[in-house]
Amino acid sequence: MKIRHVVRTESNYCINQAELKGMKAAGFDEYEFISLGENAENVCDTCDDLDGQRFKIADAVVGVNCPPMHPFCRCKVTTPQETEEDIQREIDERIDSWNIPEGMSLDEFIERVNNGEFEEIRAEQEK
Repeated sequence: MKIRHVVRTESNYCINQAELKGMKAAGFDEYEFISLGENAENVCDTCDDLDGQRFKIADAVVGVNCPPMHPFCRCKVTTPQETEEDIQREIDERIDSWNIPEGMSLDEFIERVNNGEFEEIRAEQEK
């Protein structure tokens, strides 16, 4: 039983460290803690409290904010999941960067860009 305990916990440690290394190499600076209990009864309070929280990869500490949190811990790290607010912020930033001419609706701008009129729009703006 003790060897099984060590193998499972150390395997989880290795998997999560590899995930963090891969996320960092891919340009992520944060990770999300994911609790893997099938239901609330199978999740310890510590892991349940951390579920869904984001942490800086540079600040990852095993047993504090990075699994394994305890022996037989099945929790994992993953890339941060985008929230609706994250997606809306990205959309707003992209729309702002498009520099839509005053008085032109977003729908009209998109339609004209899709019709290959981007340069014409910019020329109109310069007038």
